Amino acid sequence: MQRFIPSLMVMLLLFFCSTASAQQFESFRQIGEVDGIAAGTVTSVTLTADTRQISYFNAAGLSSVFEVDLTPSRIIRDDMLVYLPGTDFGNTEASMNLDDVLFFTGRLSNAQDPQASVPAHWFRMTLHNGIWSGAFRIANRIYSIDRSRRDNIVEFRDTPSQTTTLTPTNRIKISAVIDEGFVFADTPGDSLGIDSFGHIHALESLHIMEALLNDSLAITLVLDQLVYQPSAAVASPTDWLTDNAISFGKEDNFASFFFSGSNAPDVDIDNRTIVVNKNNFHQLTSAYRFGQLLEINEEAGTLQHSESLFDAAHWSDLQRSALVLPDTALVQTVSLDAPDIEITEAEELINPIPQSILDSEIVEADLIDAGVNSSPGGLLLSDEAGNPGNTNNSPDTGGGGAFSAVAALLLAAPIYVMRRRRVSAISTNT
Repeated sequence: MQRFIPSLMVMLLLFFCSTASAQQFESFRQIGEVDGIAAGTVTSVTLTADTRQISYFNAAGLSSVFEVDLTPSRIIRDDMLVYLPGTDFGNTEASMNLDDVLFFTGRLSNAQDPQASVPAHWFRMTLHNGIWSGAFRIANRIYSIDRSRRDNIVEFRDTPSQTTTLTPTNRIKISAVIDEGFVFADTPGDSLGIDSFGHIHALESLHIMEALLNDSLAITLVLDQLVYQPSAAVASPTDWLTDNAISFGKEDNFASFFFSGSNAPDVDIDNRTIVVNKNNFHQLTSAYRFGQLLEINEEAGTLQHSESLFDAAHWSDLQRSALVLPDTALVQTVSLDAPDIEITEAEELINPIPQSILDSEIVEADLIDAGVNSSPGGLLLSDEAGNPGNTNNSPDTGGGGAFSAVAALLLAAPIYVMRRRRVSAISTNT
């Protein structure tokens, strides 16, 4: 089943979970610096299904209330493939197919003054079980709402980023493999705080990782597929990927993340495999590990600094200038004319448009050009009050040939096979 949720369905889902998803944050803790709220910072966050607001105290000492307009994310896409586990996985969570998990990006707006400027910002938010979490940047700070926290405190970190719009120069695809030890990493109320929803934490960390990469390194990514596998099958991630390279993205994904429930330390990475365990897992863990894969130099005061992990949430200009991405087809250059990142599963055209219909359209166009049909816009309806346009352009006064041709086109419109999102159980050697 495809996880395509039209905007109306998204709004309905948000409406029905409005009571449960009401969250108010007014306590903030700065990481890496002294505590306290200074000018130029968020002072309040309100997240409900129908109201999402941020109160912001700027450097001039003025307070503004911004609306947060959310849009379904294209980083963790609606049509992403999810391979559900077999019976050897153990228990399953209803949310593992992600049908009840919503990932959003967002923008700030000022309802009182739509023309007013807003501070530089980005959002990577998650809504699951009526709980909001994720991370966002406002001006020179990055804020983190962690669903594992129980004290309702928002952590924030300073960032020197001068980026005002996210305009990446490179795009990559990644895949994620999660075993049952990570999904069920923690029982409710235990110290880890994952509470048996490790897959939500793992995916959210990848979502946040994309924003940090985009902001600091001008790299964006797309999660190509999510695979659930029993820990016994992926005990050696590199070997498992080698055996299943074609089926699970080793050949066409820049990197593969393995979220393992093992208590052993994170294993060494090869040039395209990252293993993350549940020990001390954090929203920024995936970003730090990906920085290691990219061989970003360690630098104090940045995300890539092992002695003060997660005191910062950015990479510096020096680290960016020293970064050299491999010259490979797995790194796509982004430009205004570049197509969306390629989907590896082919789409099948079932009913091609007959040539006779195409020919009739050409004839109709020639007649219009010759002045035979003086109402080429006759099928258009006015946007005003939902009424038809003037009577001279209505479908009943001229343009009959065009109407017939368009009707035929609609009847013969190509039907595409939609990508399946829920895939039956797979073996380790699929």
